[in-house]
Amino acid sequence: MNIVKDGEFEEALNSEDNIKILNHVCKKYIGRINTEELHRCKLMALWEAIRNFDPKRKVKFTSFLYSCMDWECKRQLSIYKKERKFSTNFLVEDGRIDSDDYEVIDWIDSLPEKLAVAVKQKFVEGYTIQEIAQKNSYSRETARQYVQKGVERLKNKYG
Repeated sequence: MNIVKDGEFEEALNSEDNIKILNHVCKKYIGRINTEELHRCKLMALWEAIRNFDPKRKVKFTSFLYSCMDWECKRQLSIYKKERKFSTNFLVEDGRIDSDDYEVIDWIDSLPEKLAVAVKQKFVEGYTIQEIAQKNSYSRETARQYVQKGVERLKNKYG
């Protein structure tokens, strides 16, 4: 591990070759990582590349930087996935969603209408499966299936 010298990071940050490499890797992740996080990934990857680059290994700095940037973006995607899993734990833990949790409500609203209604009634309004069935005029088994399918789709999409 190298010690980063004064001005070394700024110099590397202003290098056209480095900027091209960082932007090239970013293109792979646009739409999956937001712009702010991509910028943070660029800075972290550049910092790590400067600190860990070993010219004795006969690898160009830009190639090493590419690997660092790709790794940093993959790490960020992994964090997103863990956060989404955490966000969908409401389906397992306490069985209730705060109606102010707009992100989760939006997720539920993205479901087909019958599933969305059943999942909202179960996890937002706190109805039992029997109450959902009675309220919507279908069998208890249908209510259970709608809730189960809705939860499965949410987990597959966001968890």
